Amino acid sequence: MLHDGSEKTREIEAELTIRTETGESQYGFRLVYAAGDTLIYADETYRFSSKERPTQAPWKPTGAGHRGPRLLTLADTDKTAHVIRDIQNKSKVFGSITPK
Repeated sequence: MLHDGSEKTREIEAELTIRTETGESQYGFRLVYAAGDTLIYADETYRFSSKERPTQAPWKPTGAGHRGPRLLTLADTDKTAHVIRDIQNKSKVFGSITPK
């Protein structure tokens, strides 16, 4: 998953923005290489910014150091995390991702 291995690429970062008629749901994360050829979350954040408000909502951090996305477990109790998880589950990816 790391371009040319961990010695060249030490981390992966992504941000997803989903725009709807009510506002924007955003999810971002940064994965870093860890011992044992694993990736861990250095950052994982999410937010919903309503079109009814003049400014964007603050990011909600989930913490760092975990191996799986905490958004999945937060979706049981947090409405924004639930919506983002459901949209991701219903999404399909076409094509490929190329490194910069």
